[in-house]
Amino acid sequence: MSKKIVVDDDEDEIPIKQIEKTPIKENKLESVKKEIKNESNKKDDNKENSDIKKDNKEKKENEEKNENKDKIKIENKTENNEKSENKINKQSSIDKLNALKNLLNLKKPNTENKESSNKKKELNNNKQNIIIKKKEEEKKKLLSEKRRREEEKEKLKKIKKEKRIISDEDEDEEDSEYDSDYNESESQSSSSYSSSSSSEEEEIKKVKKKEKKKIKNSPKKQNKKKEEKKNSNKILKPKSILVYQLLKRWWYALPKWPPENYDCSNKLNEKKLRVVNLIDWKKESKLDENNCEKCFELPGYKYVFCDSQGKIYDFRPEENKPSFNNLMKLSEQKLYEYLIIALKKQIEILEKEEINTNNKELITDLKEELEKNERIYNRIKN
Repeated sequence: MSKKIVVDDDEDEIPIKQIEKTPIKENKLESVKKEIKNESNKKDDNKENSDIKKDNKEKKENEEKNENKDKIKIENKTENNEKSENKINKQSSIDKLNALKNLLNLKKPNTENKESSNKKKELNNNKQNIIIKKKEEEKKKLLSEKRRREEEKEKLKKIKKEKRIISDEDEDEEDSEYDSDYNESESQSSSSYSSSSSSEEEEIKKVKKKEKKKIKNSPKKQNKKKEEKKNSNKILKPKSILVYQLLKRWWYALPKWPPENYDCSNKLNEKKLRVVNLIDWKKESKLDENNCEKCFELPGYKYVFCDSQGKIYDFRPEENKPSFNNLMKLSEQKLYEYLIIALKKQIEILEKEEINTNNKELITDLKEELEKNERIYNRIKN
């Protein structure tokens, strides 16, 4: 009994094991294999044909698209050409209308151009007028300032003249006393000599005037004026100016302040403060166990402290403090003593240093001040 092998079209390949199991002759096997190969080749050909068809379809679609694009471009070109032609026609029609208007307006004068030119000229003239007005105003201001300055100068001159007149009034008072004595003597003489003529009286008046001039220009009066000027330079200085001059150089004359061995621990405890070095400032806590706030001493200012909030505490003693109020309590004699000592020490230190042009001028000024103060001190002492 021989078994038949049925090959379905749906199956691509027949397993070889099944074939081996079947007792078939070799010729039949070969024929079956050939059939299988033929079927596979047919399938490959079908696939290739389907791919070719797809490619052809795509090419056709692309060609159609390109044709449509070309048609659209051609239509757009035609539309643009039509628009340009319409524009040209419109421009030509507008040009014709303008030409007709110009022909009609040939008889009329060019009033518009003239009006525009006139307006421009008016604007330019207005601008120039504004500039001229501004310049005139500035000139007026300058003139007013000059006048004001001249008036101030004249006022100052008048004040100076008045001061001179006041100084001359003292001399006139003495002259008036002299005149009164002279008039009394003259009245006596006139009573005794009532029969003298008017010409003699005129001569007496002339003599009077000459005598007055001589008295005014006498050497005694001139010497008095010179002495008054000298004494005016030797007038005592106000106490506040004296204190100010001493405060500029107090460390040369007054004792050291604040004192080196001064203890301000009690004041620190009262304010609940503890002193900390600036190096350890960030490491230290703001408050310690006793609720004392950290603070540091300001460099260059002994016994002056600053806390973490920037508040400053001045614990320097007020005794012997070189302040304006404390120095004003001293007598003028004592102030002059301290000032003379301070000036002498300052001059000594400056002379030891390298001599410059600035130092020379300063030393000469200080020496002049020292001489003046010594003169005043000697006069107060005596």
